[in-house]
Amino acid sequence: MNLQNLQTNQSFKNYNNLCSVLDEPIKKCGKSRQLQIADWQRYFDYSKDGQKFIITEIYNDPKEKVDKRGHHSNKAKSENDKRHKNGGHKTSAISTYMTNELCEILECDVFLHSSESQIIIKNLKLINENYNDCVYHFDDNMYHTVDGEETYYYDYEKDFFLDYCNTIMNSYKRRLKTILQKLSAIPNVIVKNDYGITVIKDGINGSNYYDTEFIEDEATIKKISELESNLFIVYDVHESNEKWKIYTNKTKKDEFTNDFVKKVGTLLKRNDIINCYKTIYIEAPVGTDFSSIDNYIADVEESDKFDNDFVKAQEKFASKKLETLFNKKKFGNDLYNSDDILKSDIVNSCLGMVNYQGNIKKNKQTMMK
Repeated sequence: MNLQNLQTNQSFKNYNNLCSVLDEPIKKCGKSRQLQIADWQRYFDYSKDGQKFIITEIYNDPKEKVDKRGHHSNKAKSENDKRHKNGGHKTSAISTYMTNELCEILECDVFLHSSESQIIIKNLKLINENYNDCVYHFDDNMYHTVDGEETYYYDYEKDFFLDYCNTIMNSYKRRLKTILQKLSAIPNVIVKNDYGITVIKDGINGSNYYDTEFIEDEATIKKISELESNLFIVYDVHESNEKWKIYTNKTKKDEFTNDFVKKVGTLLKRNDIINCYKTIYIEAPVGTDFSSIDNYIADVEESDKFDNDFVKAQEKFASKKLETLFNKKKFGNDLYNSDDILKSDIVNSCLGMVNYQGNIKKNKQTMMK
């Protein structure tokens, strides 16, 4: 580190600018950068103004390096010991992964505004990136080879696959909800639910373009939520875990979406809305301290130790959800015939929807035939 060009009250427009003056490598957003900046504070102190660094003090002698890993390392070691004593890898490693990935995203981008499913698929990459195509366009994309010929799956195989995908997605959503509740307890961190609407707007020379707006008024959000809930009942959906039966049937999905959009348009007194969907807004100011959250790992080395646990936990999670479906009952009888399902390669397609190190590349290449 080169401190020769550093002066008190000197300001730098951003992190990269400060790195160039200090002859320090530019670290990826997240824990590696946090550790680097923490080490800098042994030599000088600074304040922040947005992205700007302002040097407030330069020490004559570097401060002693303090190992702040104790709390987190001991906690991680305790969790690790529990897992091995129980003879397996607890799926809490998934929550640990989700927590740290989400915090790292916020450290880089400050805010995130997206739907729950897109956070899980696109941002956290817990589920195969082809999830939407496989689930919402099953008949167009999902088929297999039998006796050398490509053929579609039977209806019972399709139902099992769609039910499985809905089950894993809802499980991840529940974990995400818990993590967001903990995030919202951190001072100055904003977590709120709202609705996004896609609208058609007039462009140049008579052309149209699509734009996205967000409904943030709490009273309006409540009314839209009630509209949606009542409409689900009209479509004979009384439980959250039954919604997939609408969304995976193109005809029903289109009918439901059109009815919902019309009702939202009437409520908002607008005729330019073509879609309406739930979103989550998360904002964490620069410099937010996430260390108070359970499962947050401040030390990048300790984080690396969880990689293997995460892989094992995802594998266990994927298999466990198969068991969940095999145990489903309807009128006292098994909803699915496990013998028939296990003979089908639809099981491999189910397991392939869960991403973990080692199968991500494979999933991208083989899920879409």
